[in-house]
Formats: sequence, C-alpha cells, structure tokens
Amino acid sequence: MVYFLLRRTGEEARQSVDFSRAFVSAAIDSPEPDAAARSRNTEPKVVLLELGILLLEIWHQTTLEARFGLNEAPTDYYLRLVRAVEWLEDSDNSPPYLYETAVSYCIRGMLGPEVRLMSWDTNELWNWVCKDIIEPLSNNCKQWR
Repeated sequence: MVYFLLRRTGEEARQSVDFSRAFVSAAIDSPEPDAAARSRNTEPKVVLLELGILLLEIWHQTTLEARFGLNEAPTDYYLRLVRAVEWLEDSDNSPPYLYETAVSYCIRGMLGPEVRLMSWDTNELWNWVCKDIIEPLSNNCKQWR
C-alpha cells in the first residue's frame, strides 16, 4: 500500500495530503482471506525482490510488464528476478547512485548463500536491510530537502 502524510496548511488547523512525502507499506504474513495472499511466499528474498521492482517502477514511471511488453506480470520468483536484473542493468535513465544501491541490494542482495536462508527474525538480515536499503534511500532523499 502507498500512504501519504498529512501537513497543516496555512494558519488554520486544516490538513491536506502531502504528495511529496509518500511511503510504501507491505504486510508480511498478512492474514488476508484471499487465496492468492495465502499462497504467496513471504521469504525475505521474495519481499525484497518485490520492493526492488517497485522502486524501479517508481523511478522509471512504468510497470515491469510495460517495460518488457508483457501481457501479464510473471509470477515465478526467478522469472521476476531475471527481468529485474535486466532492468537494473539497463543504463537508459539510471537512478542516482544511492537509489540504485538500494534497488540493487533488494534485487541481488539475497542471492548469496549466507543470506538466502535468512528469516525475518534474524538480526543480521535487519542490519543489512537498514544499512543497504533504508540508509541509502534516506540519504538520497536528503538531496531534495
């Protein structure tokens, strides 16, 4: 889900949506009754790949399907991974360095033998997520403040 923060406007106590401060939220192990949600794999590598694809879609202002001329989105993890890596390596309209660092970790970071079996309750995983995704994106945002 995409959320937008509120900001006060003028001297009145009125609030308006601040479209310049969006953030994305993804439920992990969501208890949705939907069959697709129940069957969805929520391993860290899958969720981080989806975050990487979402960041590419935001930067390029198009979807994975539109980028590759697909009629529908591939659902297999490895098919999505191949497309994401190809898109990331495309030098046309490359994102800024810090943004690309975060996207690259989302897409490639879980491929090593020591991290691919990690679970969400592993402190080391959260350390890498903070260091290699959150911190670069946060520092990237400082450029526009």
